Amino acid sequence: MGLQMSVFRKNGRRKNRLSRLQFFTNKKKILSHTFALHDDEQIVELVNINTSDENELLKVPEIDIELSRNIMKHRRTIGYYQKVEDLVVVPGMGAERLNRIRHHFSISNKSVMRSSLQSFDSLKSVDSQILLTKPNKLINVNMSSIFELQMVHGITQEIAAAIIDYRNKKGPFKQLDDLRKIKCIDHIRLDNIRRYLSLQDHEDDSISETEERRRHSAEIISNGVSSFHEQPRKSSSTNGVTNGINTAVLTDIYELLSVYSSRPIINEIFRHSRNGKPAFRVSSWNLQNFSLEKASNLGVKEVVCRTLLENGLSILAIQNVEIGVALKLICEELNNPSLQRIEEWKSNSRHWKYDMLEYENGNLGFIYDGGGGNCTKLLSSEKGPPELNQYCEAMVINFEISNSTLHILNLKVKEETKCTDVQECVQKLLTSETNYLICGDFSSSTKHIDILSNLEDSQLVLLKNTRNHLHSRTNIPKYCTSNFVINACLQKHFTGLHGVIRHGLTHLAIPSGWSWGGYVSSYCPIWVEFFVNPEEKL
Repeated sequence: MGLQMSVFRKNGRRKNRLSRLQFFTNKKKILSHTFALHDDEQIVELVNINTSDENELLKVPEIDIELSRNIMKHRRTIGYYQKVEDLVVVPGMGAERLNRIRHHFSISNKSVMRSSLQSFDSLKSVDSQILLTKPNKLINVNMSSIFELQMVHGITQEIAAAIIDYRNKKGPFKQLDDLRKIKCIDHIRLDNIRRYLSLQDHEDDSISETEERRRHSAEIISNGVSSFHEQPRKSSSTNGVTNGINTAVLTDIYELLSVYSSRPIINEIFRHSRNGKPAFRVSSWNLQNFSLEKASNLGVKEVVCRTLLENGLSILAIQNVEIGVALKLICEELNNPSLQRIEEWKSNSRHWKYDMLEYENGNLGFIYDGGGGNCTKLLSSEKGPPELNQYCEAMVINFEISNSTLHILNLKVKEETKCTDVQECVQKLLTSETNYLICGDFSSSTKHIDILSNLEDSQLVLLKNTRNHLHSRTNIPKYCTSNFVINACLQKHFTGLHGVIRHGLTHLAIPSGWSWGGYVSSYCPIWVEFFVNPEEKL
């Protein structure tokens, strides 16, 4: 009998293909059902995004010439794609489009894939690429920030955001296996990251050499096939990495994101003068948990530095600083720029300094230009008056600007504080015969703004209904949570100019929950302008 090979069609009919299968010489051999091809099962030709040229990329649906060139340009910038998901940051791609066409791509040399097979997470194949270093301290999943979680190889920004979102809704994790309840963490990914995680902080929570030796042979799973490969030892000369990406590659990615993070158009470059007379600007900004990790983010660093430079700010009063090193990083970037957008700004004295006062629940600080056009010099800094410290976090700093002296009180009012108590203390300071400026964060209650507007011999600079938030949620205050109060003596220096900086406060390199393009802070910085000498007041 002759050998028949049947091709099953949708209508159930069979067609004899004997005449087309002359290469089968052993007619008694039964052909395995493995070779049965269903017409309704499409074969997708995978495009290797690390080796494909423009013409190959154009074969993929929804990929036009511009997008294909952007894919290749981004590839040249970062060296190679570690996973298909990396395409999401390519200009013109976006998450929705990538989700529709991702099954057409690969990062390996596979050429075809049946449409019935699920696309395996590309992380499971790139985990074998050892250009990584491991954190030498276990990461606490119940306490770590989104930046700290991303230090673990295998935890992307999306996964870190999901962990924090789950933690905020459900409470702390009781066991590491609870991470499986998060949609984007399967058992394979959890096995890869488990050894770097903990549920609480311990002094000896370091990754032991025994554990490293036990992991010397790492299991690599790709398309459901397991194999074991010997993992090379980490060289002592390996560069530091973040989230499994080499520092040099990380910098390249940042530079690309920076290009697509627009800066505002500056209508007026303030050059420390007004109408030909010396002037300076003071700003106040709640930077919201300004930690070392946050300040180390290149997008955050760029936004803070450019905001200072573009707006000609000589003094910045800051609330919610977690550690002084965070302010030091900003000053180092201003003084010795490593980022292109900071280096290209020509009107920079590069003599920036910082000062900070630590409190139990939060810190206050200042960044100031010690070599600007008006030569700002720090005279002293101290805690606020004792009678005020029990109601607020308070820091008093004294500057000499040319021949004038300026006293600034930086405040962060506590929620439980009685308004009358604050009013009495602040009123005494404003009666001073010296130039006195009060600024800070008054977001704990709208009543505090009412108090500031009712103080005698003083002026509240911003209107009470001026909003300095970047979000439009219904639960945010509908009033200005930051403001300036100037006493009668300082009013003689006031140029009458002030404002809220609302633009240029986001960057594609800053995480925003599940996506990119986050804010440095949900609060906008505010500023006020003064003449150096009172007799030059208009």
